[in-house]
Amino acid sequence: MAIWAKGGAFVIATGWGVARCEGSVESIFRFPTDGLRRDQDPPDLLSFVMLDDDGRRALVQRHGEPPALWTDAEGGGALTPCAPDGILGIAAAPGGPMVALTVDEIQGEVRRIVLCPARLEDNRILLGAPLHFKNARRLEWSSALFREGRGWPEHAARNSDNGDDDDDSGEPPFDPHALNVQGRGQWGPWWSGTVQLFANRFGVAVSSTYSGLVAVLDPRTLAVKLTVRVPVERTQFQVFVLPVPEGALITLVANYRHTEFVFVDASGAVRAHRHQFGDDLSWGSDGPGLAWNEETALVSQALDDEQLHVLTLPALSARRFDKEPGYLIDCGSSDDGSIHLLARTERNYGRPHNWRLERWTRQGHRFASQDLPMPDFRRSSAPPTPPPAPRVEGTPALAVIADATTTWRTGLDEQSTLLVQVSNRGGPVSGLWVEIGGQAITEARVLVEDIALESGPASGFVTRGNIARAELPAVSLEAGFEIPAKLPEGEAPPQQPSLTLVLRVRGKRPGQALLTVRVGPRGGASTAGSGMVGKSFVVEG
Repeated sequence: MAIWAKGGAFVIATGWGVARCEGSVESIFRFPTDGLRRDQDPPDLLSFVMLDDDGRRALVQRHGEPPALWTDAEGGGALTPCAPDGILGIAAAPGGPMVALTVDEIQGEVRRIVLCPARLEDNRILLGAPLHFKNARRLEWSSALFREGRGWPEHAARNSDNGDDDDDSGEPPFDPHALNVQGRGQWGPWWSGTVQLFANRFGVAVSSTYSGLVAVLDPRTLAVKLTVRVPVERTQFQVFVLPVPEGALITLVANYRHTEFVFVDASGAVRAHRHQFGDDLSWGSDGPGLAWNEETALVSQALDDEQLHVLTLPALSARRFDKEPGYLIDCGSSDDGSIHLLARTERNYGRPHNWRLERWTRQGHRFASQDLPMPDFRRSSAPPTPPPAPRVEGTPALAVIADATTTWRTGLDEQSTLLVQVSNRGGPVSGLWVEIGGQAITEARVLVEDIALESGPASGFVTRGNIARAELPAVSLEAGFEIPAKLPEGEAPPQQPSLTLVLRVRGKRPGQALLTVRVGPRGGASTAGSGMVGKSFVVEG
């Protein structure tokens, strides 16, 4: 959860930036976008831990990046990198001690992901001894996701269905008490499954799809309160854990779709489970939900449309939270649970400027809601203008096409206006010549009258043999742009310099014949650098 709330202030952190809001005062820090395309999303936010009671100092971490210290200040604040590297995630209950995921080497060979107590000194994260999770009992219930006895990694055949020749001999023996263990094969080191952290006012939780391990720690002492194992798949499978006063609400999601909720009490026993809301399957939940109070939790449902549902604890009876659409993309609560902030959105609208932000404040036995403006993490300033593309030097290279809006047709003794577009992919042009030819000229079906720029004076034609020629000495065209053989992904080539010529002809003999228009640069040799277009011209009698 990356939303902090206290009184009238709140802080919301995303992969785009961190914002602190209090009343009408808004301070937004935006992560740099260096190296990102304009249409590319930044890395998702991985961890967020508030460090003070005023909401002005926090540790933030995006996927693939080390943690950094955010400090609020005028102008959006600043971000300071933290040492050491190798921190895979951090979490803490509000006002409680912090834990961090890191990689530990056992006997110099086997690398494991471990969970350690952590504290921040200056800009360094100091780690304590790894926590150990022993005697994790398997949870037994009639699961809608797994047949009885299925889903336990120690029983799964490695690569049983891929039929390839990968060498998995480097995989160490399975450890049911480990969060993750690194294997080594012919393609190098690899991890099986994922490890995630969760925290709220009721505790700190960790889950693993390597072993199915789920553990909940005391929010103040980090003592292990609950350790169990759930059946899992190591790919496209998620295990979310919501600490609650008397245990944990565990959400299992297969293939980002099929969802099952399991309530486990403090003794490690399954008290209730749910895989449906009415006649609809539980579907598409992508987070642990929100502990609304000691007896209820909010979770998302996304089968036909996105909804929020209330689950009672421990029975997991369900009802619709409200009639508003949207799933819970992020949320947060005050230390005492008297204030909840919900960020909702709909599928395919995951960028923060699409979120709807609500503050729910306890008033007696009820909560009153208030819509809040969502901070805008988009940069308001226009992106810097890229440097101009280099121009071509040397001989012009003209291309000529007929404008698609004009028809090459006229009546007998009637005038027709043809638009011809000329572009340049070569060196600069100073003056043009235009030659009109084809059977329409040799058979005297068309009389060429004049030619001009769209907004310039007309020039007449002189007919010599089967060619009508005109000179446009005052017309110029800039040099074309140099275009590399392969452009960067998503980048369009620059538009080449171009102009439009207006050609007027008159029909003299009924019939149909080819009419050609060739345009070339003045001063060139013969037809060098010229371009031509030809179309059938019709004179209706």
